[in-house]
Amino acid sequence: MGMLATAYSGGGFALTLALDALFPEGIVDRTDLRVLSRNSPCLGDVAAYLTGGRVRFGTQDVRDEPGVWFVVQRITKGETVRVTENPNVYPVSLTAEESRLVAAGTATPAEIDALQAAQWDWVRTVLLTTPAETLYTVTSVPNGVWEPVPYAHVGGRTDVLFRDIPRQA
Repeated sequence: MGMLATAYSGGGFALTLALDALFPEGIVDRTDLRVLSRNSPCLGDVAAYLTGGRVRFGTQDVRDEPGVWFVVQRITKGETVRVTENPNVYPVSLTAEESRLVAAGTATPAEIDALQAAQWDWVRTVLLTTPAETLYTVTSVPNGVWEPVPYAHVGGRTDVLFRDIPRQA
């Protein structure tokens, strides 16, 4: 994984909690989901991978709101949850170093290696050893309204369109 590996990993743990809340029976129907996340490659990618949401199908969108968070909706039930990373989960020092490198627009191989090593240390010592429920908070979003995705080429997904049609034996 690259420089933002920890956001991706943390995002995966966070999103899993949201899916558990929406599908307490344990089977996640990815054709029944919409997801909104921060405008970050890591969070957007994990959102698409775990939920099946896609911008081109109107089931995924992004916002420029900082932090690790997702808003996930179970379409057929209208149930919506928001999952957010709790304060001080990700070290301020790592956030500062990432921001410094991004602002500089360049980095040495040694700087990237050091940042990645520190991120993996955080993954091993915090993320993989701490219950996700203590790192992230899931809250219900009553009457969650999904805003249409403002993308000119949105199309229908056949697995969603035909989800409720009974099959012949």
